Amino acid sequence: MADTNNVRPLVIDLTHTVPTYRALVENPTMPDMDRPWSNVPSFATYGGHAVLGFFEMPINLGHIESGRLVISEHHGTHMNAPNHFINNETSQEPTGIPIARRKQMHEVPADWLVEVIDIAARVQAELDKNGGIPSPDLSVTDFGNDSGNVVTAADIDAVADQLLDGCWIAINLGWSRFFYGAPDMAGSAYINGFNDPGLTPEAVDRLLQIAKQKKIRIGGTVIDNISTETGQSAKGEDEKRTNSLTAHVRLLQHDILMVENAANLDALSETAKTKDCTLVVGAIKVARGTGAQARVLALCQ
Repeated sequence: MADTNNVRPLVIDLTHTVPTYRALVENPTMPDMDRPWSNVPSFATYGGHAVLGFFEMPINLGHIESGRLVISEHHGTHMNAPNHFINNETSQEPTGIPIARRKQMHEVPADWLVEVIDIAARVQAELDKNGGIPSPDLSVTDFGNDSGNVVTAADIDAVADQLLDGCWIAINLGWSRFFYGAPDMAGSAYINGFNDPGLTPEAVDRLLQIAKQKKIRIGGTVIDNISTETGQSAKGEDEKRTNSLTAHVRLLQHDILMVENAANLDALSETAKTKDCTLVVGAIKVARGTGAQARVLALCQ
C-alpha cells in the first residue's frame, strides 16, 4: 500500500490578485487610476483602490526596493473579523457574542476543514437567459431572495449532516469570473446593481439553527462575491439600507468569520467531490482591525 502520508496535497489558490496604482501627486493616499503599476485589471470596491509607492535603499551591489501600501481592510479577497459589524440592541441576539467580547482581527484563529455548497449551475442557468451576462434588471436575470437562484435554506439543509464543529463552508456561485472589470460600483457586472447571488435571510437563519441543534460552531464562510448575503439583502429595503446586510448582522456576532471576493471556488467544488480539503486563511493580524486582506488556499488530498 502506498504511503499516503508523503503525498503532497493539491493546492488551490482561492485568492484574487489586487491591482495597485501610483498615488495622485496632490494626495499620496489616493490612487491615480490612469497610472496602474501592472496590467492586472481593476474591479469595483468599497473604500478606494490600493496605492503603492516605492523607496530605494542603495548599496554598492545594487539597491533594496521596498513599497508602502495604502489599502482598505476589506479590499479584494479578504476576511471579516467578528467586530466588523456593530449590532444595536434590536439586532443583538441573546446567544450572540456582545461586541465588547468579539474577536478583533489580530485575535482570530484560522484553521478547520471545508464543506462546499455549489449553486453555480443554477446561477448559470439564470445568466443564460441573457447570453451569460448578468443584468441589474430583475426581469432579465433575477437573483432576488425569492428567485431560487441564490443560496436557500434548502441548500444549507443539504450539507447539514456534513457540518462539523469548527468547519468552514465554501459557497461557489460561479460569480468570480465577473470580479475584474469596471472600477466603479455603477458599471460593475460583479456588483450588478445589487442584483447578485448570495445567502438569503432564510439561509442565514437555517445555518444558525443547525449549529445550535448540533451544538457546533461554524468556523466561517467563503464566497466568490463582494458580500456574503444576496445583493438584495446587502442593499436593504430602501435608500437608508433598512434591514440590510443580514449575514453580517447575524453571523459575525456568533464568531462566524467571512471570506469574501474569493476566486477559483469552482475548482475547489470539483476537487472536494473526491478529496478532503482543509482551508487555510492567511489573513494579516492587524491590531484592532475589522478585517484584512487574505491569501486563501485549499489543501486537498
